[in-house]
Amino acid sequence: MASFEAQKRAHAAIDDVKLGLGVREAVRKWDATRSYVNRRLAGVPTRQELNKDRQALSPLLEAQLAHWAIGQARLGFAPALVKFRSMAQRMLNASGTSYQLGQRWHARFLARNGDVKATRSRIINYNRVNGATAANINVFFDRLDAPELANIPPERFYNTDEMGIGQGVGGDHWVISEATSHMALKKDVEKGEWITALECVSCDGVALPPLVIFKGADVQSQWFPNQNRHLWDDWRFKVSARGWTSNATALNWIEDIFIPHIRSLHGNKWVVLVCDGHESHTNDDLLWLCLSNKIWLVFYEPHCSHVVQVLDVGVFGLLKRRLRRLLRECPNTVLGLKPTKMDMLEVYRQARIDVLTLSIIRNAWRTAGIYLRDRSKPLSSRYVILEDVGVARVCSRAPEVVERELTPDFVAELAPTPIKTPSGGQALRRSGRQLAALDPTFKLPSQRLFVRKASKALDQQADKIASLEAQIDYLQSKLDRKTARVRQKVRIAPGQRFVRMADIRRAKRRLRGRVVYEDEASDIEVPGGPRNANEIIEGDGTEAEDCIIVGNTRR
Repeated sequence: MASFEAQKRAHAAIDDVKLGLGVREAVRKWDATRSYVNRRLAGVPTRQELNKDRQALSPLLEAQLAHWAIGQARLGFAPALVKFRSMAQRMLNASGTSYQLGQRWHARFLARNGDVKATRSRIINYNRVNGATAANINVFFDRLDAPELANIPPERFYNTDEMGIGQGVGGDHWVISEATSHMALKKDVEKGEWITALECVSCDGVALPPLVIFKGADVQSQWFPNQNRHLWDDWRFKVSARGWTSNATALNWIEDIFIPHIRSLHGNKWVVLVCDGHESHTNDDLLWLCLSNKIWLVFYEPHCSHVVQVLDVGVFGLLKRRLRRLLRECPNTVLGLKPTKMDMLEVYRQARIDVLTLSIIRNAWRTAGIYLRDRSKPLSSRYVILEDVGVARVCSRAPEVVERELTPDFVAELAPTPIKTPSGGQALRRSGRQLAALDPTFKLPSQRLFVRKASKALDQQADKIASLEAQIDYLQSKLDRKTARVRQKVRIAPGQRFVRMADIRRAKRRLRGRVVYEDEASDIEVPGGPRNANEIIEGDGTEAEDCIIVGNTRR
């Protein structure tokens, strides 16, 4: 099969022949193969045209796949061959066939599609990248100016990011102290758990409902207030082991929150989602979901989100300051107690109402320079060091390399031999036989005895490790079967991935009429609940959640 460049030259020669130029002159002009040009002019089909019906993917699907790969490369994430083949396999499965692509399928794809090629990637060490530089900012804006995004209006641009919230006040603030002192120490409340809020805003000033991730095993209904629970109806809640986001959380957020929102507003049109290059945004499942739902992912360069990302530039800073101020005014904080999750929900909702307004969100997009498009905005930031100014960034220079003597090679004469580090007893015995064939010294009885004892020790260690691994698997399976005693677990409705406020209301209604013994009363923490058996919980008019506490007569 002729190369793509040879085919281009041949087609250029054919065009000249059709315009009246002789075949010999056209072939000489374009350095094309004369036999190839003659066969094309005679109407003889190429091998590619004959095998078109035998391709795994149709030419239309291959063109769409090539267009997606080119677009993602321009937007900062050129897919690796493994990811590219994975996307092709998903596209093939979606077309209704069970055919599996081979390991060399991409070579035939690249031969058929000259617009894309396989090239060597360059790994960037994040610790050595000067994030807020003019070069990185220009790279990001060049991605925004890509042809794939040229016809997408601003209202279809979105930015998403996570914000960590500590379950405590934190930070320095003004206090009343002695007039002669310059500083006063103030004891902070106990630090609480970590809470993550995933936010998303559009270029026209719309904020999507947030996803709040708590630390824990299950969402508990006592975390939520009894009154006015409808205020959180459009929010989504989830738990994780550390209160952080994950690959599965990002994928579920795209599928359950972002895609329904954009489809209800924009229909089946392309949208742009600006985000960081975290692993949760670049895994195969999320890339396939974005491709199949017409979502372009635009990644900014690492360590420059504080200059070019909308939420970091103009939203999260105001939101955190407002949140801290509301937390200081929280009743539990005033009393010196740690704010509860219920307090965090209430103050975060109020902070979002105060900060996530139309004017603030639009101003954040303008400050980042994305809309209206003005790359001079981030370039003029005080965090950016322009290269032509000659001012060195603090800690931007790599540490000097200290020369040291090389480690002596005591077996340099054995370097040409194919001897590798043995991974076990059998490999060590094999290496001993190879060394004995190369050097008679290794045939001595003492050398052979050493190899036997060392290989035996490795075999014993391997047997011990296998036994310990089996024991660990057994204990882990027993541990997994033990379910922790939950106080009031919220059950998710079938077909849902996140907890909704309707699920929390159902869990709270299940407490109604339950008999709780006195030694179990501390295990059921209903916010605003009764302090004794004579008090009644006052909740919603239709959802009174009263627990009957009786004395424990069991012995």
